[in-house]
Amino acid sequence: AGTGGKGLAQARANWEAARREGRGRALTATVDSWRDGAGVGWTPNTIMPINAPNAKFPPGSEMLLSEVTYLRDEHGTRAELTMMPGSAFLPEPIVLEPVYGDLVPPSPAPK
Repeated sequence: AGTGGKGLAQARANWEAARREGRGRALTATVDSWRDGAGVGWTPNTIMPINAPNAKFPPGSEMLLSEVTYLRDEHGTRAELTMMPGSAFLPEPIVLEPVYGDLVPPSPAPK
């Protein structure tokens, strides 16, 4: 039992499904610059428009830039961008003030 019961369990199940779906739809692109079209360095947590019809994203889709890897080698300067839907980063539902039923009693010490 404990706090939340069925409602919290359902919220956690929905969160887990959204998280897995979001992370399963990750999109990686390599671009030829460390900066975007406005001259600003690629920054994680930026919402980006996506135009990738071959990747089955509808027109007008947006994704969250989750990771940037800056590369400089014999192939030049470029950045590898990893983007995911925002649902991949939703916070997990938790109980902020647990009651007695939510706490696990300590295991007895071995004799």
